[in-house]
Amino acid sequence: MSFRYLSVCSGIEAASVAWKPLGWECAGASEIDKFPRAVLQHRLGAVPVDDDHRWQPGQNFTPLFGDFTKIEAHHVGPVDLLVGGTPCFPEGTMIASTRGLIPIEAVRVGDEVLTHEHRFRRVLRTGSKMAETVEVTGQGHYGFVTTANHPFLARQKMGQSTRVDGRAVRKTWITDADWVAAEHMEGKHWACVSRWPEMPVPQITVIGNETVPSLPVRDLMMIAGAYLGDGWIRSNERRGAVMFGLNPSKLDALRHAFDAYGKWHSSQERTSVRVTICSRPLARWLAENFGTGAANKRVPMWVLGHPEREALLQGYLLTDGGKVQFGHRATTISPDLALTMRMLAVSCGYSSSVGFSERPSTHQIEGRTVNQSDTYTVTFGTSARSSFEDGGFRWQRVRSVQPTGRVERVYDLEVEEDHSYVADGICVHNCQSFSIAGKRLGLDDPRGNLTLEFFALAERVRPSWIVWENVPGVLSHDDGRTFGTVLGLMGECGFRWAYRVLDAQYVRVGRFGRAVPQRRRRVFLVGYSGTADINPAAVLFDRESLRGNPAPRREAGERPAPTIAARTRGGGGLGTDFDCDGGLIAGTEWPASVAPTLNAHFGEKQGLEDQHIRGGGGLFVPGSCQPADRADAQGDQYHCGRRPDANYPARRRVRWGWHH
Repeated sequence: MSFRYLSVCSGIEAASVAWKPLGWECAGASEIDKFPRAVLQHRLGAVPVDDDHRWQPGQNFTPLFGDFTKIEAHHVGPVDLLVGGTPCFPEGTMIASTRGLIPIEAVRVGDEVLTHEHRFRRVLRTGSKMAETVEVTGQGHYGFVTTANHPFLARQKMGQSTRVDGRAVRKTWITDADWVAAEHMEGKHWACVSRWPEMPVPQITVIGNETVPSLPVRDLMMIAGAYLGDGWIRSNERRGAVMFGLNPSKLDALRHAFDAYGKWHSSQERTSVRVTICSRPLARWLAENFGTGAANKRVPMWVLGHPEREALLQGYLLTDGGKVQFGHRATTISPDLALTMRMLAVSCGYSSSVGFSERPSTHQIEGRTVNQSDTYTVTFGTSARSSFEDGGFRWQRVRSVQPTGRVERVYDLEVEEDHSYVADGICVHNCQSFSIAGKRLGLDDPRGNLTLEFFALAERVRPSWIVWENVPGVLSHDDGRTFGTVLGLMGECGFRWAYRVLDAQYVRVGRFGRAVPQRRRRVFLVGYSGTADINPAAVLFDRESLRGNPAPRREAGERPAPTIAARTRGGGGLGTDFDCDGGLIAGTEWPASVAPTLNAHFGEKQGLEDQHIRGGGGLFVPGSCQPADRADAQGDQYHCGRRPDANYPARRRVRWGWHH
């Protein structure tokens, strides 16, 4: 039987491009996204199968699975190698924190997030996984995607018909707030935050001989609102301006704010009046806080608790949309602006909702064909027919809960004390199962996400080899603890391992002399669990695969180029992403307290980048667990390993509910 490999999180299956020419057999591929699945069916002849599929000797097709967490040994038969690249940095909804409104994937352990108690509390754990989802639709959100069991803070209006003194009457009351699973939210009211904490306002900064715009805060907020509604920025290294396209009545309504600044002028265009405020500091401040481009604008979190926030809302309503029967309606192509403008409206006492409309990609305007994007409609109303204000929340009605029919990446946080957080302005609870699992496993590491499932699959199919691939940032994530846990999982499954950072643009083999024409740096972790005396590091340091052109020397210099600093408190090292702390350190002296990470360059000392080698950096010997026998070796640290010690707890298989 030929060498057989199983590929999960396959994408368009680069593994088969490399391995099928070697005569290897693909035991199966796994992918949930529609487009990659179509590519796999077209290019590999992969055949979609369900849970009833069973491998048979002599099978002459490649089975295509969906969710790889459901793959069992009888689905694929004997497997020699398991390959996959599980995600570590999920994307998600906007979370309210002391750093502002940030995507859930950017939330780190130790961040402080807003809870249902209207206070900030620390994040204890983060995690992600694949799960079936539902879409919760109601006032305040066009479609909140989550797992069916994820709890929302909810209340419900109740009613009962009865008779009093012979007359028919309708008694109504509202239940106390409680945590309700998403699947049971239909007809209930979720909690949209209306009382936000007051936060510091970012100052307008100046560079060189620039002058700070001097105008009252209320007028500044109104200008910011008008910019969100119908403004844009023109800026370069020397000049900057904020521009608006207004009709005469809108100009009259905003004139007092423009006059408060002073330096502005207007010009009559064919269909509007163009207003220009000449101020590079103001343009920069608006861009940094409110975004640029129609699809990227948003309301920053500090506005939501600002005493003059109604002025910003007024400026926006003056420049976008128009009046309707029950209030005002505005349209945007930015989902972030739609949701954050709804949060602002609720904080100002409005009952606000967001709707979504799918649009054709093009549209005819005055005989011209123009591109068109999907739109989000924000409604601002004063009617309280189906919502009510109480306790710092606007309680708005959920209309429907529908299964999406999809398996998606979903996310969750565990928060100290309150065990809740605010997602897209709505109060949610971390799942109880998440909290329990976190106490046992620590879900800020890969045990709490899809990586756990990857190694669980390895235990089921028992391959001799594992190849796990990820972005270099995994080395420094959470000060190296995340990757340390991955290595622990590798050891728990009985694999000896080695890892290295490789860049596709420099890797060559005989059959593929041109390699990949793009920069694609990835961490490759290789494990071997067989009985033969094989060192997994040999796979990563094959000289034939590293005979391509070295990285270009882009700029002459007398000493090594500045590099990213090592962190002595754990993980990462020189050459890894500096996403946790940020910054560059020029002219770092060697030897460093933390040896540099492995890289694609193959210089005098195996595994080090050329600049580190010339600087006298520490030597890695990936195939050994003994100090190097080289006289010039420094910092005996190795990118190899075996089964971990008792500090790693036994792996437990858990499932939980998460947010999209």
